[in-house]
Amino acid sequence: MVALPLVIAVALAATLAPTAARVAPAQAARSLCVAIAAVLSASWLTAWALALAHLAHHPLIGGHFVWCRQIAAMHHPHPLVGEASLIVAITSTGRLGQVVLRWHRSRGTRHGEVHLIRSARPVAFAEPGRQGGIIVSSTMLQALRPRERQALLAHEQAHLRHRHDRYLLVANLARGVPVLTTLGRRLGFALERWADEDAASATGDRLVVARAVARAALAANEPNPAGTMAAHGSDVPTRVLALTAPPPSASGRWTFPAVVIPIVVVAAALAQIHHLLPIVATLGRH
Repeated sequence: MVALPLVIAVALAATLAPTAARVAPAQAARSLCVAIAAVLSASWLTAWALALAHLAHHPLIGGHFVWCRQIAAMHHPHPLVGEASLIVAITSTGRLGQVVLRWHRSRGTRHGEVHLIRSARPVAFAEPGRQGGIIVSSTMLQALRPRERQALLAHEQAHLRHRHDRYLLVANLARGVPVLTTLGRRLGFALERWADEDAASATGDRLVVARAVARAALAANEPNPAGTMAAHGSDVPTRVLALTAPPPSASGRWTFPAVVIPIVVVAAALAQIHHLLPIVATLGRH
């Protein structure tokens, strides 16, 4: 029962992932983000539940965690499982804080403006955050034609308008987690495709956006700063090929699992709420 939310989240995310390429990028990005967040939340809560249940039976400090036994209903947990869960809980909490702090520090301060820099290196990327902006070098603009420049800026503005940095934060948390690494990469790809489709709508020409993405990728020879989003990132050939095809349509069947996953996970997490009743009764008597 303790691991039930995690099992449900992983199972539903596994059924959701294979169809990510079949729907509109915006829909795919939102659903993948929900799936990853559900698995991360469920695994983090499961790890701490098992860790606290393990500490509740430790001879030195167990007396301070008696309430954990009642919540988790684990009277004799396996020592190896408890110790492993404690390590996972501490390291995952530390990584969560590290990634969120890095994201917080990388937020831009240009209030959505386009900032032109003189550099021999062709760069173009969107700084994250509510006050983020677009950084583009004169060298990158020289590598593009006028309409391609418009498409490039529209792509970066889509990243800012839809706050893709928040989605990217979830994708970064998924890195290094075996179950979620593939989903994190697909989320990053879906964000770029989402911005591509927005740029295509803004310019009215999908082929212009395809050429802009391809030229930007050929011009850029170094990765952009960590935490930023750029048109020439994440599987450019597949994105260019998608832009030569008709725009994908949204699917209602895709939205259903994205709504069901968090509801089922929360319901499973609350399945143990009855273990809180003895604590409430004890406190009431005192």
